[in-house]
Amino acid sequence: KVPTVGKSAIGHFLMALQVHKALADLEAGAGMFDKYSAVPPEMLELRKVVMARKEPRKLLVQPHLHLGEDGKPALKTFAASTAGMVESFVARFPAEDPELMELYRQDLPHVVD
Repeated sequence: KVPTVGKSAIGHFLMALQVHKALADLEAGAGMFDKYSAVPPEMLELRKVVMARKEPRKLLVQPHLHLGEDGKPALKTFAASTAGMVESFVARFPAEDPELMELYRQDLPHVVD
């Protein structure tokens, strides 16, 4: 039913919304907002259940691939938390990058002020 009835209903809704916006009809727009944003009491009860079962937001913290002390590639993983996210950024973007500084020193003779 979504492609037939739903698409048409959303079209009418968006048309009414656009008319209120185009005419700057604050009263009608506010009335429409209040009508569609009102939450019935039974839904408030369901919200309590949903919030009680809510899980923390999952974070995707990507691992860091680097050369280990033996010169072989090594994969460093981080905890899926905000602390792990910060640790990942610190590992990936150190305050001073020795390879970048070496490239800078090599290019320095070619820079003209």
